[in-house]
Amino acid sequence: MIDREIMEYMAKDSTLTEKIIEFYDERVPGKMRELLVALSIKKKCFENEYIQQLAKTVTALAHTEPTIFVGRGTHLILPRHTILSVELICSRKRRIVRLSNMLGVDQGEAEKRLNTMDDEHHEFFKAVYLREKVSSDEFDLVINMDCIDSGDHVAQIIACAFEQKFQIKFKTN
Repeated sequence: MIDREIMEYMAKDSTLTEKIIEFYDERVPGKMRELLVALSIKKKCFENEYIQQLAKTVTALAHTEPTIFVGRGTHLILPRHTILSVELICSRKRRIVRLSNMLGVDQGEAEKRLNTMDDEHHEFFKAVYLREKVSSDEFDLVINMDCIDSGDHVAQIIACAFEQKFQIKFKTN
């Protein structure tokens, strides 16, 4: 699983990204560069250096092995037919309670932090993808965690959606 911090680090380190691209380009000559060129032509929003590096990093990592990306709008970078894009949502109240428990702070403090996180998320999408908000129709699957709160059940639903979309049996232990 690739999370936000790793993606940010790799997107800022252009030499690391180039090494990853070169490595995978050696394995499948020309395909990585071909995909990156196609991405840069099709996605007009890839104008600033950060998003170009992010796009290169996501593309390179996506070609290593099946990968779960968390955040940073990777569903907007990779070709739609090659990904299963999932959005997990829940009520604001549940988010506050969960954040309060995770951070060990009262709910008032958790709400302040949640507001900051939401503002940063909004500003990121506005600056990087030139979007005011993410639309649920950009995802293959949206799961409301207020209705299904078991992590195991959510994983089973996602695995089923993966199997349906790609006609590949998901490996389970």
